[in-house]
Amino acid sequence: MPFGNIAIALISFWFFALPIDCMAMPAKNLDRAIQLDGLSINMMFHVKDSKGQTLDVVPLNQLISIVLSFKIDTKTNLKPLLLNKFDVSMPEHKHGMQTRVKITKLSNQEFLIEGIKLHMPGAWQINVQAQYDSQSLQVAIPLKL
Repeated sequence: MPFGNIAIALISFWFFALPIDCMAMPAKNLDRAIQLDGLSINMMFHVKDSKGQTLDVVPLNQLISIVLSFKIDTKTNLKPLLLNKFDVSMPEHKHGMQTRVKITKLSNQEFLIEGIKLHMPGAWQINVQAQYDSQSLQVAIPLKL
């Protein structure tokens, strides 16, 4: 067997033998600060495993949930925020996840999103659509695994 074929075989074995945690993105990289018509909105993502334990990374091919919190800095009383859409897709491959998410409202600015499973490595995108008062918020967050 020529040396080149051996090297390719070893590299291929090494890549597929990597533990799942090596293909993960730090969860804190998902948080976003957004300005919307004079409002300052902070989106915070708290990633949890299927047992409810907080994760520091977004893992590949594991069922996870996210507690999505919105912190809205306003001088007036906080109004309820409506989360219209939360999905995760791979725009380059033109497909989404193999699972469907379930959204549960925990408070006026906090939501539990269950059923997230990023089943393959690559460039994912989290899409969030929300409404606060009469203002619409659309955010696309890149996620590389």
